[in-house]
Amino acid sequence: MSEPTIYTALPAFGWTRLARDSSRVYEDGGGSRYTTFERDGVRLAVSRGRSLGDHRGTVVVYDADPEEVVIYALLVDPAARRKGKARAALMDMASIADEQGLTLYIEPAPLEKGKGSISRDSLVSFYLRCGFCRTSSGSDRVLVRHCSPESYPQKAVETSARNGVSPDLRRFSRLPKE
Repeated sequence: MSEPTIYTALPAFGWTRLARDSSRVYEDGGGSRYTTFERDGVRLAVSRGRSLGDHRGTVVVYDADPEEVVIYALLVDPAARRKGKARAALMDMASIADEQGLTLYIEPAPLEKGKGSISRDSLVSFYLRCGFCRTSSGSDRVLVRHCSPESYPQKAVETSARNGVSPDLRRFSRLPKE
């Protein structure tokens, strides 16, 4: 049996992996499609073995260790908004990250324009409240969430530092207490 990954762990939390040709799979502006999971009107597009960095004001995707995961999109259908489902999705990701020793990256960029869309500043605030933190440069173009201190691997510290993100373990105090 193979080692669990983000792709095998999400279904245990009730997420369904969408077929690659599904119209609901997240596709970025350049036409790239990403592994997408869906539950209750929320979609998560993720990629393992990637990290994000802020290079001179531009968000850059790096090839990385398998312990690093980029959340390319967190999409909530209009009828499912304002019900805590995005937060629940991020808490699922945090639980999996802690269990598997993963570092999560996200770019707080609005994916929709117009009425009902969320501002970039609101996204930054939301992700910070959900346990993500700014990079070591203080930039909020890329936010990172390290696994819990108990499972924090040294390799993640080294890789995070190389990509310009803060490996400061004191930032875990932002995680909600249950």
